[in-house]
Amino acid sequence: EAAGGTPSSPDAGLAARDADRQALEAENRQLREERDRLQQDLAALRQAHERLKARSDSAGVKINRTIRELEAMLGERSNGPGHG
Repeated sequence: EAAGGTPSSPDAGLAARDADRQALEAENRQLREERDRLQQDLAALRQAHERLKARSDSAGVKINRTIRELEAMLGERSNGPGHG
């Protein structure tokens, strides 16, 4: 038997290395598939974030417009007839 506990038969060593290689290739394939799924998820999350940001920006504009309108109405009331 060779040092390190490897089988003495060259064929057994080749078979073990081939099995290791196949296992690593399978794991590599799974990791690539998982990475692809995560990249798709990330792209979808980025799109959702952009949509939410656009809606939030739009809502912010509407809120600010409403505040200005209310301030203008309150200003007209306080400066209207009978208050001068």
